[in-house]
Amino acid sequence: MPVPLSVFGGRRDKLIGEDRLLSWRAFTTHFRGLERYEGDHFYVMDHRQPLAAAITAAMRSAAA
Repeated sequence: MPVPLSVFGGRRDKLIGEDRLLSWRAFTTHFRGLERYEGDHFYVMDHRQPLAAAITAAMRSAAA
């Protein structure tokens, strides 16, 4: 994909490990990095506000 791509995940996710998250690099020409949060596969439940802010920042940065 010729678009910026940021990846997010939980540090203790037993379903999707860091290697699988980083594999997204192969699908974009502009990988923006991996940001991980404390928690498992459902880390989003405990990090809604920080994750929303990170996604918003990534989108703004990509659009600039």
